[in-house]
Amino acid sequence: MKKFKILIPAFCLLIASSSFAQRYRNASDTVKLNIEYAKVTADINDLTSRLNTAQNNMPGYRNRADNAVEKAQNSARNNSDQAARASGDNVKDAKRANRDARRALKGAKHAKSENNKETAQAEKIESLKLELQRKRDRQQELETTRNSFRNQ
Repeated sequence: MKKFKILIPAFCLLIASSSFAQRYRNASDTVKLNIEYAKVTADINDLTSRLNTAQNNMPGYRNRADNAVEKAQNSARNNSDQAARASGDNVKDAKRANRDARRALKGAKHAKSENNKETAQAEKIESLKLELQRKRDRQQELETTRNSFRNQ
């Protein structure tokens, strides 16, 4: 019996909260609905253009990352060859190997940076896709509400 005393008010609150959760309850709220609909549509257009720009820039990021990795690998290979030759008593070869090692390290850092930029761009594209889908869902909800007002 005590459970029913707790469950009945909780059930009533649940029903009441779902009816109050609707933003637009009647046809007099159409102006607000139309304003929000226009705002959501503008957001969708903005997000679509930003997504297209980001997707069009992605191959450039990918190419730069691939080129940086290739240069870093070539530099490391050359540094390895140089170091193998510098194993003798020649100081000049040792200095050249040291310089090439620094260049190889810079190339590796640059490759890592370019890969991070590519990853960030991919994450940006994914977040734009999610945001765009959320806005489209909201636009669909508003369209449904708008149609229900028209049918009244």
